[in-house]
Amino acid sequence: MLPSRSDQKENLKTLKTSSNNLLVLINDILDFNKIEAGKLDLDIAPFNLKKLIKDIVTANTNSANERENRMSLILDDRLPDYFEGDSLRIGQVLNNLISNAIKFTYKGFISIRVDLQKLKTDSTVLEIAVHDTGVGIAKENLENIFIPFMQASTSITRQYGGTGLGLAITRRILGLFNTDVLVTSELAKGSRFYFTIELKTVDANRINQLENDITDFNLKNKKILLVEDTLFNVLYVNQLLEGWHANVAVADNGEIAIKMMRQTKYDLVLMDLQMPVMDGFTATEKIREFDMNTPIMALTASATSDVRAKALAAGMQDCIVKPFNPEDLILKFKRHLI
Repeated sequence: MLPSRSDQKENLKTLKTSSNNLLVLINDILDFNKIEAGKLDLDIAPFNLKKLIKDIVTANTNSANERENRMSLILDDRLPDYFEGDSLRIGQVLNNLISNAIKFTYKGFISIRVDLQKLKTDSTVLEIAVHDTGVGIAKENLENIFIPFMQASTSITRQYGGTGLGLAITRRILGLFNTDVLVTSELAKGSRFYFTIELKTVDANRINQLENDITDFNLKNKKILLVEDTLFNVLYVNQLLEGWHANVAVADNGEIAIKMMRQTKYDLVLMDLQMPVMDGFTATEKIREFDMNTPIMALTASATSDVRAKALAAGMQDCIVKPFNPEDLILKFKRHLI
């Protein structure tokens, strides 16, 4: 077998980041509905902000090149490496601002800048700005761009497309972080979108230990019951678990899972919530009638607070939202198995 080239690895990495960002964009309208209903929770966890921004810039490089734009990323040298926050939502905000800058700029320049404004004992105040030399926005239209399904003008919609939700979602997500997105702009000269955000700083030693834990993670001799009816999800999760040396059994629905639980002792159950014959909520309630101890973790496509609350009320110990990163699953396994 020929060895993989470094450029192939870099392309695969870019494809992975791009697919994650595309998934975020597809979910825009769903996220907007969740936010409007007050049902979107932030998932706070340690993350590397520098890596997050670099990955998003890399993922947007091809679209920038297609419009003959140049991009630059300027990171304050004083920035800590790790913060605590919802990296998915912060990434969604950054991706919205950067992709917008690219879309409305042709043969121009896009600058992404992160400045440290204040370093506190256990947190950091940052200013993140995206500046472009694109078409710009008329002063009288600056507030319209944040209204759902509205853009600066009907000609913008015809020429550039889009749902008109990106900036509305951006403003609402930042509202969950107790901040807001601001804009300065001038027609034919470009725009600058920026916001300040305070994030808890995470000790690098803690991250190093976490990364070591992930590298050495092993489920040898652990019996895991996967309750899932979608073939792709079964194949993906099963591959992960077997890669960690777990013994995996699969049930297509909640009714089958109950029968298997009566016959075999498992160390943990991964329970899909929406399935034919019997859903995950009902199955968990019935399992808890004869087994109160086996950890059950919900596999759900929804991050809303009411789904989490319903899962916990049914007797589950935790939730993981699909699609998930393997690292997130490892952390939850460590919480309930070790």
